[in-house]
Amino acid sequence: MVAFASDAGLLQFVPNTESLASYLYESPGGGAHGRYREEGEHTHAEVSAMVRSAPARSTPAQLLATFQRACKQLRPVFHRFFAERYRSSALWCG
Repeated sequence: MVAFASDAGLLQFVPNTESLASYLYESPGGGAHGRYREEGEHTHAEVSAMVRSAPARSTPAQLLATFQRACKQLRPVFHRFFAERYRSSALWCG
């Protein structure tokens, strides 16, 4: 981040990085969600479609209910990132 002022700045991209989307669902096989999906669990695409299909005039409560239903269908997997990329926990801090 390059700061221009106390409330403005520019984000710089760092070489050899991977986006969250790429790790979680865009890489081959459906990303981490595809690798760690249990049988019967929805895919990222199915859950994303579920959220997008919420009616445009939904109330905040309806949108929240849709989001919570989607979260139950797609378990968190980002916690596996470091275990996959850095086999030794000593490398996580260095």
